[in-house]
Amino acid sequence: MIRNIAILKTDKSQVSGMKVWHKHGTLTNIDKLKEGDLLLFEFTKSSTNKSEKRIQYCMEFISCDEDINNFSDKIWQKHWKYLVSGANLYELANPFNIDKIQISNAKYNKTRWIAYLEDLDIELLYSQGFLKSRT
Repeated sequence: MIRNIAILKTDKSQVSGMKVWHKHGTLTNIDKLKEGDLLLFEFTKSSTNKSEKRIQYCMEFISCDEDINNFSDKIWQKHWKYLVSGANLYELANPFNIDKIQISNAKYNKTRWIAYLEDLDIELLYSQGFLKSRT
């Protein structure tokens, strides 16, 4: 089954909360994914070294809700407007940079927070095994 995929830009400081809670804080509502779609997490350039691949984690999307109970403050000691909830967070067997492998002409790196992948690139990720788990 081919699912929609989005890339959510993040800082490495969010990883510990992602691993424990299967949540991610964001300032932008994710309204184009449905439950079961996939989120790829792309680390910002400022939180990785130049040789490190920036997309290293994947998680199934469940929902994105306004953080009205300040749960993000508990997780990261910082408030985020929205909390993304997911399931089955895993580390990718072969991390990658989307701009090095994509076949579409999409400008994923020009987006600030989230990029929704085009069908051509989704098919590539599936067919070339980029979504396989490390374990």
